[in-house]
Amino acid sequence: MSVTLVAGMQYLTDVEGERTSVILAREQYERLLEDVHDLAVPGHRLHEEPITLEELKERLTLSLC
Repeated sequence: MSVTLVAGMQYLTDVEGERTSVILAREQYERLLEDVHDLAVPGHRLHEEPITLEELKERLTLSLC
């Protein structure tokens, strides 16, 4: 096993030199989790019925009161 450092990431490789794992800085990991969450949100909302622009404006106005 060896460790290779590339652009803030460390790769662990097996005896054949194949990458088996990656070690990220905590900040990189947290950004990656945020990106995954942002991509998942639309999928969770697929079952919701769309609303009109007028209904959205009304909801926003009510939420400001």
